Amino acid sequence: MRKILQIVLFGTLFSCNQKELISEKLYVHQFVSNELVYRHSLVLTIEPKDSVINYSYLAKDSQKNISFRYDVNKDFLIVDDSFIPTNKKFFLDDTEYKIYSDSENNSTSHPRFILFRKEYGILANVAYGADFIFMKDSIIGIRDLNIFNKILSKINE
Repeated sequence: MRKILQIVLFGTLFSCNQKELISEKLYVHQFVSNELVYRHSLVLTIEPKDSVINYSYLAKDSQKNISFRYDVNKDFLIVDDSFIPTNKKFFLDDTEYKIYSDSENNSTSHPRFILFRKEYGILANVAYGADFIFMKDSIIGIRDLNIFNKILSKINE
């Protein structure tokens, strides 16, 4: 009996040290000609590992997969390039999202921006000709279009 109690206690302590995996379905909508168009769905997996959090967005078509890392201590994203926080923030339903850029002072001719929150992942990707918003709902409405327009307005301030 004592051996069983030790095993249960050890298992409980060990499981408390495990990092929690979060998995959830998101829908990608692209901004085209002043409207949002549904593109595809992704399964987001968030995997914390010490001071780095891994984000994986997996689609049925593997060419649409996205993976990146967030360095919690240094506050930057590593996608295909490094994205650093700008001084701009975006609020949606009283929740703050930081705006990250791939250019330190937006000196590139076509800077890319990512709206990101550690607990949610990417809310939007704004790049020259490739603007996307990642929503939890596959059906989009006027509210979602307004959100995206507010995001664009905030970035262009």
